[in-house]
Amino acid sequence: MNCKFCQSLLEEESSVCPVCGKDNDAEEIETVEEPVEALLDENAVTKDTVELPVEEIQEALQEETPKKKNLGKKIGVAVGAVAVVAAIAAGCVLYAPTWKMQHAMGKGDIYQRASYTQEIEKKLVKNDKQIVANMNGETLTNGELQIYYRMQYIQFLNTYGQYVSVLGLDTTKPLDEQICQTDENGQEITWQQFFLKNALDYWAYCRSMAREAEKAGMTLDETTQAQLDSLEEDFEANAQQNNFASADEMLAVDFGKGASMENYKSYAYNYFMGNTYFESKLNEYSRTAEDVEAYYDAHTEDFAAQNCEKNDMPATIDVRHILIKPATSGTDESGKAISTDEDWAAAEKKANEVYQQWKDGEATEESFDKLASEYNADGSSLYTDVTPGRMVAEFNDWCFDAARKTGDNGIVKTQFGYHIMYFVSASEKTYWYAMAEQMLMEDQANELSTSILEANPYEVNYLAIQIGEVEPASAS
Repeated sequence: MNCKFCQSLLEEESSVCPVCGKDNDAEEIETVEEPVEALLDENAVTKDTVELPVEEIQEALQEETPKKKNLGKKIGVAVGAVAVVAAIAAGCVLYAPTWKMQHAMGKGDIYQRASYTQEIEKKLVKNDKQIVANMNGETLTNGELQIYYRMQYIQFLNTYGQYVSVLGLDTTKPLDEQICQTDENGQEITWQQFFLKNALDYWAYCRSMAREAEKAGMTLDETTQAQLDSLEEDFEANAQQNNFASADEMLAVDFGKGASMENYKSYAYNYFMGNTYFESKLNEYSRTAEDVEAYYDAHTEDFAAQNCEKNDMPATIDVRHILIKPATSGTDESGKAISTDEDWAAAEKKANEVYQQWKDGEATEESFDKLASEYNADGSSLYTDVTPGRMVAEFNDWCFDAARKTGDNGIVKTQFGYHIMYFVSASEKTYWYAMAEQMLMEDQANELSTSILEANPYEVNYLAIQIGEVEPASAS
């Protein structure tokens, strides 16, 4: 079975996608004229939008390979039907470790050349087998590098979306002509150099993990191995369907001249084999309830700074609501439409009428949902996996009241209108426990990846690198 959101292959007996993280069994919230995010605090971080201050995003550029969401421009059209492609297009291992890789620089360093773009395409194709990096005998060719490089770029656009322009990235211009940031040594780095460094680091990560898996005698599960075995056949079929002469031609368009099916298969193998090893080793770490609580106690101040206190607040809740919005019959000094006191009074009266209609009926969750389909101004009545602080204050406070229990109902007023509420359920895990467990796992993932990477240093021949640019993509 494939994920209905990103088409990645789901694990057996699991509805949660290992790539996009979405639950395929959960009810979808439809997009309506009034965005669902209208309920959210403008400073909150949602599931589908990275709403971080620019300063935090800029720090992230220097600290880690950005995490992804889902993009796919030409590649999404060309090979979107192949489940394995969507999984690989993630560009990062399941637990996305935030490691910093300090590698030997071989001949020069990332600043050796101002531009790595090869203007003579024939030369780039000819040199696709040129070795550009070496890691304990493991080598990276220029052709393979095209895949890793382009994946980093796609991943970045998927992650930061609307913020790429705020960060100074113009997707319509060559990457080697734009300054990304100034590094710790005060030297400017272009966006091309930034993505190139991330690509090299990510190759080292994937290949070192895959190498350790091979040493341990690990193999892929039958489903994943079958995907890899049929990868070329599937790509060739999709190439034909999308008017490409071959899979190699399709990949050259999506990833730049020099990229080939052989390169992509190598990338896919390292990704899946490395991920298999990483997951298996990470699962060997202890994360008992005692471990999690001890971790929280050792980082109490850090959690307190995030308003995460050790109490009974649930990690997530599910809630239904019916939003009754006030009309906008008035205008402010600038001529902008606003809701008058009379508008708000009318909305309150309507909310009470609808609420009473529900109570006079079956007064069940099912009848609530049916009523929402008629009156709700927010499109869908159900919010699932809501975390503390995600919603505006009044909505949040009602949901996370310590006494809240399944079936509770009422009316809450927010800046958006009157919300008729129905509390569905709360998670068994508490918020502090879930946060501590997640942070503990991240620390363990970083420890594991760092130990493996430090055992596998690599050198780069920057003079041999040739990047084949593709048509500029848009983050929209």
